[in-house]
Amino acid sequence: TRLGYDPKNLEEMNARSRLRFLDTIKALSSRFEVRAICLTDLLSSTEEITRLLKAEFFTVFTEKFADTQSRTLLGPTVLDELETSEMPATDKNKLRDELLELQVKALKSLSNEVDFIVSPLCLDEAPTWSNTSKRNDRFYTVAMSLLGCPALGIPYAEVADGYQLLSLKGMDLSFESIGMEISRMGRQA
Repeated sequence: TRLGYDPKNLEEMNARSRLRFLDTIKALSSRFEVRAICLTDLLSSTEEITRLLKAEFFTVFTEKFADTQSRTLLGPTVLDELETSEMPATDKNKLRDELLELQVKALKSLSNEVDFIVSPLCLDEAPTWSNTSKRNDRFYTVAMSLLGCPALGIPYAEVADGYQLLSLKGMDLSFESIGMEISRMGRQA
């Protein structure tokens, strides 16, 4: 079983999160073949993917909660993003098709190198309710959301942080056994 991670993308991470992730890579290396890979092609369209996902959220939200009272359930930050996320359906479909084509090509080349991708869930720990200004973008999870590949988020103990394991298409059964093996590793630590 070959696991791949991109060391270059760790440069943007908070120091504590980066150390936890590198400790995870070290632990995984004791059980699996872990190698450095480049995720630049896969992650290069993250901003466009985020724009598409926001437009999808806008569509679903306005269909389900058309009344004004439902909008009061959302905080001001989400409402602001919602208001700027509208996109015509034809534009959404075109953008989705373009992004999927780019990502499928990137995944196809990666599947020659690894079976699974290991990445951080976020660049920093999740913010507390009282500290909503803290940076915690979903850089890695957003890029993977569009792919339709199984993903497993694995939290670190006692911290609002974690990593994810992304299965390349066609590896679903192996993915379950890898997840179980990682779970056993956590209980033994």
